[in-house]
Amino acid sequence: MPTLFEILRDTREQPDHGWTFGASDQCSGTTVATLKTGDYSLTGLEDVVAIERKGSIREFSGNLDDPRFFAELDRLKSFRRAAIILEFSVSDVLSWPHRSGLTKAQQAKVRKKGPYLLKLIIGLMTDYPTIPVIFAASKGKEIALAFLKRAWADFAPLPAPVGDSPDGRKRPQDSPLIVGR
Repeated sequence: MPTLFEILRDTREQPDHGWTFGASDQCSGTTVATLKTGDYSLTGLEDVVAIERKGSIREFSGNLDDPRFFAELDRLKSFRRAAIILEFSVSDVLSWPHRSGLTKAQQAKVRKKGPYLLKLIIGLMTDYPTIPVIFAASKGKEIALAFLKRAWADFAPLPAPVGDSPDGRKRPQDSPLIVGR
C-alpha cells in the first residue's frame, strides 16, 4: 500500500470555507481538484470514498430543497465509504433559527424550523442508510481526517508486483510486494 495519502478538495468548495489538511506522517496534504461527487476524497479513490461537508444549518436547510443535493446523495450511495459531515450540533438544529445570527425579520422568513429540520435529517438517515450523517459541530475537520485515514487503510491500492506486467511493460522495481520468487 502506498504510504502517504493525498486528500482532494473539490474546486467548488469556497476558498474561505472548508478544510485544508497539511502534510503529516500519513498524509501528503491537500490538492484542489474537480470531484464528480462530494467535497473531499482521496487520490486514486475518487469513486470509492467521499465526504459531503455542510458548513452551516442555513446551507444545509437550503440543500434540502435542491434536487442537485439528492442527485449527489444518489451518487454517494454507490460509494464504498461516504459520509455527510455537518459542522453544527443537534442542539443547533433544534434551536434553528434562534441563536443563528439572523435578524428577527430573517428568522420570520425561515420556513424550516428546528424540529422540522431534524425530522428531515432523520428522513435522510432512513432513506440513505449507507451514508452516515455526522453532527460534528466544531470538530468537522478532525472527524473528516479520521474518516479519510480509515478509508485509506481499508481501500488503498496495492503496489504493482515487481517484474514485467502482462502487457510487457516494466513494473516498479522498488515495490515491497515480490511475486513468483
